[in-house]
Amino acid sequence: MKRFRWFVEFRDSLKSPWAEEAIDLVFYRPLAFLFVKLLLRLPVTPNQISLGAMAAGIAGGVFFAGGDRSGFVLGALLYGLSNVLDCCDGMIARLKKNGTPTGRIVDGLVDYVTAVAVYAGFGVGLSKAALCGTLH
Repeated sequence: MKRFRWFVEFRDSLKSPWAEEAIDLVFYRPLAFLFVKLLLRLPVTPNQISLGAMAAGIAGGVFFAGGDRSGFVLGALLYGLSNVLDCCDGMIARLKKNGTPTGRIVDGLVDYVTAVAVYAGFGVGLSKAALCGTLH
């Protein structure tokens, strides 16, 4: 019965299906739910998780900007972590029933800041790699 309870809890943590992106529903949300199960009993707010997602995204952008292979790998891992944490904040807000309009604004702002950091860092890193001739 415990497995069934986890499924119900997972289902209750999701957005409406029409609002979900396929990659989130299939990949990031199941991973995020594992984090949610660890964080649910802790006094962590959805906004704190959003800020963690932003920090991971910005760090990913910085690693991407390095322009070397290890930077691209670390940047990708941190960007993936950022996406998982970005899913966690809403899931926890829905399960704890403590979501707020301000939290939605924070979540959206975090998404924009993360996207700018990642794509700018990736662009800088690709430019550096091309100039140095390290792209293979």
